[in-house]
Amino acid sequence: MKVLRLSYPLVIAGLLLILIEIFSTTPSTTALESPKPRFIYVPDDYPSIQLAVDNANSGDVILVREGVYVENIVIKRKSDLVIKPVGGDTVIVRAKDEGQSVFSIQFSRNITILRLTITGGKTYRSAAIYILNSSNVFVQECTLYSNNAGVWIAYSSNITITKSNVLGNNYGVIVQYSKSTTIVENNINYNGIGIDFVDASNNTIYHNNFINNNQHVRLHKSVNKWNAQYPLGGNYWSGYNAEDVKKGPSQDEPGADGILDAPYRLDDDNVDYYPLAQPLAFQIVIATPIVAVVTRTLTPLATTVTQKIFCDECTAALILLVVTIILIGYLVAVQIKARKKSPATKTKSKQRYTTLF
Repeated sequence: MKVLRLSYPLVIAGLLLILIEIFSTTPSTTALESPKPRFIYVPDDYPSIQLAVDNANSGDVILVREGVYVENIVIKRKSDLVIKPVGGDTVIVRAKDEGQSVFSIQFSRNITILRLTITGGKTYRSAAIYILNSSNVFVQECTLYSNNAGVWIAYSSNITITKSNVLGNNYGVIVQYSKSTTIVENNINYNGIGIDFVDASNNTIYHNNFINNNQHVRLHKSVNKWNAQYPLGGNYWSGYNAEDVKKGPSQDEPGADGILDAPYRLDDDNVDYYPLAQPLAFQIVIATPIVAVVTRTLTPLATTVTQKIFCDECTAALILLVVTIILIGYLVAVQIKARKKSPATKTKSKQRYTTLF
């Protein structure tokens, strides 16, 4: 009787091909043709923003009519999606569950949140906008108030926050294990901590007003850029008093230029070399409900945000990898056992044949 011998290199190759097929197949890449972009109106086409998102295709624009929407919106594995009000309508999105983020953007790319007022993500680990494992997300002309965090960015890249009001939150912005984030032309005011960087370097922050935060910036293992080139300048920092009697790239020429003569040092590796003498006067529309909020001072959370996030997809991948290794080990063991047993069987058969004759 012949012993079935498995070629375990071929088995391993087959398993690897299966793994590649599993992880290379996603809803956004399997379709041969993408549907044409649409304008989706809320509540005309769908009664909630979440239902509009769930039914949106790549390239769609979700237009939200004026009103207050109480919901928690999850944008997962989406691409090329814009959410904005209809025309000049005022749209307020308030968390239905304060323990969850109002918007949660996960494993997505090219997402734009435009001109929304977002509030109510108040408990620890929640935010107005939470961005996880995503890229090219734009938060523009938004008002984010009374949340645990205005924007929380984790394990992401190429995120842009611009022309927005980030007011009255425990944390204005958290940037965690992320890079290539651009934060420009925002009011980051009356927060516990304005921006909290955790293991996040190579980010750019300039032309922002940091006003009346308990702590403007907190840094942990992060090195970032805090100004544009001269004469564009850096940020305005309330409470920082320095002279403006010099000008020039080195601030050593006579004459004021709107840039303070002494750099604003956050630590040895993070310096705003061109701090602004006056707040920037860009105009951002503020919704009426936040007027009372921005007059209070918040105490930042004492807990440093250092906990890493292990996503469901990562867990599934790890489990699949462990199962694959176990299976490969089992096949190898069977192969070795078969090889050891085969010579003994042949010897025994040969002895029986000799005895007969």
